[in-house]
Amino acid sequence: RRLKDKMFFFWSQEFWPLSVPTALAQRTTPTELERAGNFSQSLDVNNALIVVRDPFNNRTPFAGNVVPASRIDTNGRALLNFLPAPNFTDRGISRGQFNYVFQDVVDQPKRTDTLKLDYNVTASDIVTFSYSARNDINDGKVGIPAGTGNYDVYRQRSENLGKLFLGRHQKIFSPTLINEFNGSYSTRPLNNTISDDALASIQRDKIGFTLGQLNPSSNPLNLIPNMSFGGVPNAIAVSMDGRTPLTTTHEIISISNNLTKTFTSHTLKLGFYFDRLWAENQPTGGAFNGSFNFGRNVNNPLETDYAFSNAIVGVFNQYDEPTARVFPVNYATNIEWFAQDNWKVNRKLALDFGVRFHYLPQSWIDGDAMSGFRADAFNPGQAVLLIEPFRQGNTRVGRNPNTGEIVPAALIGAVAPGRGNPANGMVSPLTDSNIPRSLMKEPGVLLAPRVGFAYDVMGNGKTAIRGGFGMFYNRMSHGVVLTDFAAQPPIINLPSLFYGTMSTLRSATGVLFPANVLGLDANAKIPSVMNFSLSVQRDIGFGTIVDAGYAGSLGRNLLWQRNLNALPLGTNFLPSSRDTTNNAVLPVNFLRPYMGYGNLNLREPGASSNYHSFQLSANRRFASRLQYGVSYTWSKSLDYNSDDAATVSNIIPVRVWNYGLSSFDRAHVLKVNWLYDLPNAVERNNPLRWVVNDWQVSGIYTASTGAPAGIGFSTVNPVDITGSPTEGARIVLTGEPTLPSGERTFSRWFNTSVA
Repeated sequence: RRLKDKMFFFWSQEFWPLSVPTALAQRTTPTELERAGNFSQSLDVNNALIVVRDPFNNRTPFAGNVVPASRIDTNGRALLNFLPAPNFTDRGISRGQFNYVFQDVVDQPKRTDTLKLDYNVTASDIVTFSYSARNDINDGKVGIPAGTGNYDVYRQRSENLGKLFLGRHQKIFSPTLINEFNGSYSTRPLNNTISDDALASIQRDKIGFTLGQLNPSSNPLNLIPNMSFGGVPNAIAVSMDGRTPLTTTHEIISISNNLTKTFTSHTLKLGFYFDRLWAENQPTGGAFNGSFNFGRNVNNPLETDYAFSNAIVGVFNQYDEPTARVFPVNYATNIEWFAQDNWKVNRKLALDFGVRFHYLPQSWIDGDAMSGFRADAFNPGQAVLLIEPFRQGNTRVGRNPNTGEIVPAALIGAVAPGRGNPANGMVSPLTDSNIPRSLMKEPGVLLAPRVGFAYDVMGNGKTAIRGGFGMFYNRMSHGVVLTDFAAQPPIINLPSLFYGTMSTLRSATGVLFPANVLGLDANAKIPSVMNFSLSVQRDIGFGTIVDAGYAGSLGRNLLWQRNLNALPLGTNFLPSSRDTTNNAVLPVNFLRPYMGYGNLNLREPGASSNYHSFQLSANRRFASRLQYGVSYTWSKSLDYNSDDAATVSNIIPVRVWNYGLSSFDRAHVLKVNWLYDLPNAVERNNPLRWVVNDWQVSGIYTASTGAPAGIGFSTVNPVDITGSPTEGARIVLTGEPTLPSGERTFSRWFNTSVA
């Protein structure tokens, strides 16, 4: 009986056996004849024969539009045979746009488990344990995280299994001294699993694809390469995610302790908090399994004039494969301690004030395997040159400015071998001990003051004025400042091969094109938020309390990214920007300030945000069978970017170009909730009471204005308005676009004359 009086528990479980159909989709896949090299019945959307040409015989058409068996590449045929056979052949309906139709059903069962145990060891020692779990499953062939293509390639199971263990001990030393200790461990990995049969169906050796790859260690499961077929209507494609099979971890340990001491008019609280997070988050990092582009390209000297025939004879337009594959493990630590006091000054006034100290070291990657661009590390003397456009007779080709070598026009804009450092300006703690492991300096200890008050105006508990201010810090998102930096040059490069054959792939040398890379502000500060409020509460009777007040929030040192390699307005209009070989504008990377790179996006805590609101609510406590609540918020939220990785202009002042309403701004929000306890229909001794008695009616109503809408535009023919490849044009509003409700029609909802 003693255990019964001391231990209490609660257990619940919910399960949702969901299955969701995907949208019906159409693709074009090679026919049985095409897989055998026979294109005599291959028609385009105009029902004209697609003539396939011999790339090794002056591009003359194959006799009978059939590729001889001796000319068929076994690896190319293996890839075509891997693709599903057509299942819809009525061209009267498809009009040559597709021949394969599919639809999948994704099983999405969800389950939650909750357990709570309370054990009163003694009257002054209370131990609490809780466990909760949330399982989200996606099982299907399409619509799965880290998918594999634009059709039902194979079935995989994605499991997001979250668990939280929480322990708490409360020690009551005396009525005025209490200590509370909390410890928790949580994990929420996201992993994809593939059955043995499904895995075998996508392995190279199992489908007869014997061609190796440039970096086989990146593909231990020996998965087939990605493949695309440009020029084919609704072309089928295999595009395995760079994280296949997806494997992630996300674990957090946290410990906190709070000591509370109560004096006559003061309640003093001291405490600390610690957590450690570690997570393995795979970056995409390119096609570790290799990627073949068999699409049509008139500049390809090996072109057969049809993507499927390119594959069957083993020629490709482009092949990409990264030099490595990484599995970074991210770490983060947070240490906080605080002191606060609640002071009851007199019968009417109470004050809260305190300070919280934050030590938030910058997050890091295990082994320091990350790199980023720093402008002060870029040496113009080590800048690479690019393959330049050149005229050889009447033919436009590329030329290496370092050696004079003539190359195909497809390589124009590639990094020219023979001079410079392709990783110029990239820094990493792996190669330079002076670089912080996070690429950012440590912030030190940060102070976060808190203050608040409550004032009973009349001293009768009917009217109160409340206000407060608090400052908060939080670490930066790993997906923004860590994971993406684990797959950058020189840790990983992404060379490309152009206009090649499968038979010579292993002996070919790829070329590098200017990469889009990221950098971090070396002097980055920790993002912070300041919240403040002032409100009046009034008990108006009938069990109802009305609250009216102001609430605001200021975000500072928030993340944004700026493109350091952006081009000023009008760049394209300069004579120096012309390509004399075709009288067009030079490719954008020839005009960049930092030669050898594409976009150089610097992620830095330079943004801010502002939120201001009037909030009004009325809440009635449950009484006389009725409970209700009404709340209304009138607010405005402004920022430079509503997402940490959103790009702001590096050319036009950001206050002019980027500052405006937040994407989540909602000017007006009204919410109403209610609960009514219905009267019993029969007496308590009536057997029907189990069915008709003890019913409640409840509901929630929400009304909200919409999200801010941007205005875009397009032109029938391409027009270069700004003269900058990186800075686009915008609509200028000369007046209010919102029409009065009486003037709105189905075809005219806004006043377009002001745009």
